[in-house]
Amino acid sequence: MTALPVPNRFVGIDVAKAHLDIHLLPKRRSWRIEYTPAALQKLLKDLGEDTSVLVVMEATGGYERLCADTLANAGYAVAVVNPRQARRFAGALGTLAKTDRIDAAMLAQYGAALNPQNRHKPDAERNTLTALMVRRRQLVAMAAMEKQRADPKHIDDHARQSIARVGAFLDSEIADLDAQITNTIAQHPAWRVLSSALQKVKGVGPRTTVALLTQMPELGTLGRRQLAALAGLAPVNRDSGTSRGRRFTQGGRTNLKTALYMAALSAARHNPDLKTFYAKLKEAGKPAKVALIAVARKLLIILNAIARNTLKPA
Repeated sequence: MTALPVPNRFVGIDVAKAHLDIHLLPKRRSWRIEYTPAALQKLLKDLGEDTSVLVVMEATGGYERLCADTLANAGYAVAVVNPRQARRFAGALGTLAKTDRIDAAMLAQYGAALNPQNRHKPDAERNTLTALMVRRRQLVAMAAMEKQRADPKHIDDHARQSIARVGAFLDSEIADLDAQITNTIAQHPAWRVLSSALQKVKGVGPRTTVALLTQMPELGTLGRRQLAALAGLAPVNRDSGTSRGRRFTQGGRTNLKTALYMAALSAARHNPDLKTFYAKLKEAGKPAKVALIAVARKLLIILNAIARNTLKPA
């Protein structure tokens, strides 16, 4: 990956539901604004027309999107970073206190010290697909909880009838979301073709495909090691001196990693090549979970190659 130029100003933004705390380096200026479209437009004026600035904020479950999109569309470089990495950076600086103002200053320092290379790219269609998938995941979790409450041995009949009605409603809503997700993909020319190509691989279904479309826009553009690291499927070394620790995976994009792991479970049973690969790992003494992670990683490499060939300009 080519290194991006180092900006001459750095802005850290701590995102809350109702307000934004902002810190600007090298001026060391801190201030707070309301989190509204009008206030964001004023922020653009305050930052000025010189866009040689890097804005750093944490991923906050979607709350950061409006701010990130507004700044990126105005020409500013925006990095949305993993909160865990930002907190570790703060710890390395000896910053133990945590307030919105302190977090904003820390994020500005993070940008100045590390110049994170991931740049936010506004994508309204992917945002819509992501929102639909997140909502579906929420409703599936709610439906599972309702089913757990329906034990006839411990629940009154009247309560069980209510649970059944709610469960039926949730199933209907999930089906509606599935239809919206399918329609959204079908209306996007590139996604429609890519989704069809990916699902030709045994073990890969609609849920895995949607996870890849929403959480790995880099698919088909990066090398296998980079993708494995992004998905949290790359083994991490734990070596020191002559000691060689066990390798294990950590981090990555959680929901994507889960989707690939579930796809690997299916592929290890039904995909001839990956089934053989899994069997060889087991014969070599690898634990089942380690072997499945390896299958998930190999599956991702296969899907990356398919995406590269599918999206390649004619």
